[in-house]
Amino acid sequence: MVPPLVVAEQLEATASWGHPRVVAVGFFDGVHRGHQELLRRLWLAAGSLGGTGIVLTFHPHPLALLRPELQPPLLTGFSHKLQLLELAGAQHLLVLPFGDDLRQLDPGSFVRQILADGLKARAVLVGFNFTFGYRGQGNADTLQALASRHGIAVEVVPPVRVRGSVVSSTVIRQCLLEGQVERARELLGRPHRLCGRVMPGSGRGRGLGFPTCNLAMEAGVLVPGRGVYDVRVTLPGGASALGVCNIGSRPTFHGQDTGVEVHIIDHHQDRYGEILCVDLMSRLRGELRFPSAQDLARQIRRDIAQVRRAGSEAD
Repeated sequence: MVPPLVVAEQLEATASWGHPRVVAVGFFDGVHRGHQELLRRLWLAAGSLGGTGIVLTFHPHPLALLRPELQPPLLTGFSHKLQLLELAGAQHLLVLPFGDDLRQLDPGSFVRQILADGLKARAVLVGFNFTFGYRGQGNADTLQALASRHGIAVEVVPPVRVRGSVVSSTVIRQCLLEGQVERARELLGRPHRLCGRVMPGSGRGRGLGFPTCNLAMEAGVLVPGRGVYDVRVTLPGGASALGVCNIGSRPTFHGQDTGVEVHIIDHHQDRYGEILCVDLMSRLRGELRFPSAQDLARQIRRDIAQVRRAGSEAD
């Protein structure tokens, strides 16, 4: 049986973790295929030493403090990221709060205080595009030079490519904003997931015969481009259902604000207040304004039929 994930938020809380220690450092937004390869190498390195693999990450995103106007929307909220790291095999996770103390550390101080004296790392793994230290002054080459002074080995994991594209959180964000959820799925290694609490809506869907769950998204998490999507819905308790998700402003009813709502096929139970997660499988079509509510209802029936076909083919 795999031990549960142990999470610490202070260096002192890692004192009981085993030695020798191998540490993977990064923000790990999305825990995509590039991150998964880094973590795979972490477990191999720790296993070869008979030691402990530790994942070191930060919260919130460094840009939230350094340059808030430049902070990208996140692929995963914090709790979802922890779940994905555990699924990827993480057993020991150190989440350092990214505040003024950490922000002020120059690269040399980061290596000495965090990696050498704090974690007593034997080896460290980072991605090819890793930056660290005050204002991102350090990179992977800097890390190798500084870590060698403390007897710490450094492995820089090269980029992972999928069909010619380097896997990165930036590329995945762009795919999702353009509605390319199938391409994002290739780069993530799984469907992109949206989670939100079900909130009361206007009741338009129910009036059409297709009740929807309106999801309140976590602040700062990316919402994909407008359109209608084939989704798989994970219900409380773990059951899965087919669904049609609309991301947009409901132009047929002259809506303004972008929202996320999902119709769960063959499901009629109210879900107000519950957390639902939807996995985006494919984009069915763009958001359209229909001449009438009846025309919209006919299109929704076609969308549902398409999702049913896709679901039966997958089974």
